Amino acid sequence: PSIFGQLKDLPKLQPEEISKQIELPLDINGDDLSRSEVLDLVKLINGSSALVSEIAKFANNLTRYALMKIYKRRGYLQFGYKSFSTFLEEKKDLFSKAYSSLHKEWQAGCLEMDVLGFDIGTLPESQARALYPLDKDAQRCREA
Repeated sequence: PSIFGQLKDLPKLQPEEISKQIELPLDINGDDLSRSEVLDLVKLINGSSALVSEIAKFANNLTRYALMKIYKRRGYLQFGYKSFSTFLEEKKDLFSKAYSSLHKEWQAGCLEMDVLGFDIGTLPESQARALYPLDKDAQRCREA
């Protein structure tokens, strides 16, 4: 199967298994490549680069979704915390991320859902960060 054909099973794999599961062909040596074969390889490179970008976007959106779900459904109380922010700060290791990154994604999720009524992942985190100071004024935030 092609490399892209092998990608359909990626969501079932642990991250450290992905590079082990996709086998690169061993056909480096051989006859000269045709123009078409070179272009196919370039398409493969571009496709895999796009895939990396999409996986990163999915991972960020999943983080934001999970944070919002824990926040909205008060999952932090199960860990003995009265505030979500304190839970994030003290339990950041659960997420394997820095507190500042988690907090920014949470703020972006709050802005998207609570202020603007957007779906999770609508705004890039950097854009949400710039708009967050307007979170108390939904109309100005929408205009901005």
